[in-house]
Amino acid sequence: WTTGVWYEFNDEDVTILKGGPTSSFDPDVETEEDGMEHHRKVSGSEDAYNLFYVEEGYLSMQCEKELRPFHCRKSEVNTWSSSSSTAPSDCKDILTFVEDQRKERYRLELEIKTKNMREDARISARRDKIIQNVFLGTSTPANPTEGNSIWVDSNFLRRFFSCQDGMADIFQSASNSSAFIDARSFLCLCEQSKGLHPRVARKGKLLQPDVYRAVELIMQEEHAMFLWDQGSDSLLRSPPLPLTDHMFIEGSNLICKDCGLSYQKEARQKYGLFKTLLSVHDDLIAGKNDLDPLAVLDSSSVYAISRTWATSFKKYVEKKVNELQSLPPKKCDANNNMSCGGIDILDLSEVMVTEDGEASEQNDDQGSTNLTKTSDSFKGEDPTSKITCHHGCCPMMNSGKSVRLIPENVWQNIAKIFTTAIAHDFVSPREDRIGNCEQCYREKEKERLFPQEVTKWKSKITQTPGALSELFKRGKQTNQFFPSEIELVLQHNAVISFHALHHTDVQRWRDSFTAIEKSLKS
Repeated sequence: WTTGVWYEFNDEDVTILKGGPTSSFDPDVETEEDGMEHHRKVSGSEDAYNLFYVEEGYLSMQCEKELRPFHCRKSEVNTWSSSSSTAPSDCKDILTFVEDQRKERYRLELEIKTKNMREDARISARRDKIIQNVFLGTSTPANPTEGNSIWVDSNFLRRFFSCQDGMADIFQSASNSSAFIDARSFLCLCEQSKGLHPRVARKGKLLQPDVYRAVELIMQEEHAMFLWDQGSDSLLRSPPLPLTDHMFIEGSNLICKDCGLSYQKEARQKYGLFKTLLSVHDDLIAGKNDLDPLAVLDSSSVYAISRTWATSFKKYVEKKVNELQSLPPKKCDANNNMSCGGIDILDLSEVMVTEDGEASEQNDDQGSTNLTKTSDSFKGEDPTSKITCHHGCCPMMNSGKSVRLIPENVWQNIAKIFTTAIAHDFVSPREDRIGNCEQCYREKEKERLFPQEVTKWKSKITQTPGALSELFKRGKQTNQFFPSEIELVLQHNAVISFHALHHTDVQRWRDSFTAIEKSLKS
């Protein structure tokens, strides 16, 4: 309304009114029966309900908003007009400039609307063809030789059957590739190029040949509509593109045999490992299999593990169970408590060990969907690393705060997971020892007895004639005949007081005196 550019809104159809809004009533003049025009008082209009009404205050505010950016522009125009230079050709008044902007915006919006309408028409046609040709079974019969089902990526099928988008990206990339799925099938091939990896195959669907042919025909027809809408008439004369560039047929080249055997072996290993993790977790719950050192009768069937490890390990297992049950189970199995994908989605690289003893790494190259990595304190350390000394023993065997005693059957399950963990058989406490490492005990005893050994060595030196005894005696005599400066001062003035200073402070004073002395000499 600030520029006189008006639009007519008829539901979702919007058109521009180049001449502005129309009205059947002219409030200024009226033609009488005598043919003369007479002015009359304004009484209203029959078309008033078709107009928009704007408050004067809001109208003035909008006009001011439109005019404000042109104040600086106006000063530039005045500068050009007062000088000999010529104003640029794009210098327009505000109303013309805003009018051009709105008309350009209307043109762009109209293009987008036309594009969306064409896309909606393609989607609507696809929906009708899916109902008629796929669901109602009126599709074109397939070749009798094509008896086996054909694998198609589920992401593509989800977009195709949902009819939520026009799949413009697929049709656009089809011009540069050999199929609608943008050469995705070749990317799905395993490393041996013999078929699909089981993880990839699980992410697709098997279509009957007649259904596959119906989907292919629908895509070809919709692609032709897309090219027509884009104005690519020359491409319409090209042969129709196939649905996929490489067909994976059930019973022929669907699953790579080598990848399938490897996947089965890995899945069995992971499933067995997870069962063992759950078993160990249940054995380590609070108040269970936590033996008292004083009540142990047969020490040969009792083993020591770290208490902090047991706590972090239980949290790790609980986290993995929550990840496995984070998604709803498949509706086809009401008793299945696993999320879609099962055990394969779990990342157990912290506890999985390969045949050569190295920690395994989860492989994502074949489409494995890992859940979030564990972020707690458990990083795959074994249960005895924190209580093992550098001699390979457990010096804190009888420390109840650091060590937890478990029976032999629990340790055997733990050893299945952590094959390189050092087994610490329980040793009953004796004397002041707290572990089973004799070397650590002897080292500790040496440290404890060191002051006594030094005293004995001194007595032995003073009583045994020899060089060390003579040197010791001379040192005592030197202190008697050549006393220190402090001892001399104390001999002459016994009441003098002394203060203890840090040696660094004394050194600073010495450095200061040295610097002053050098400056005076210079």
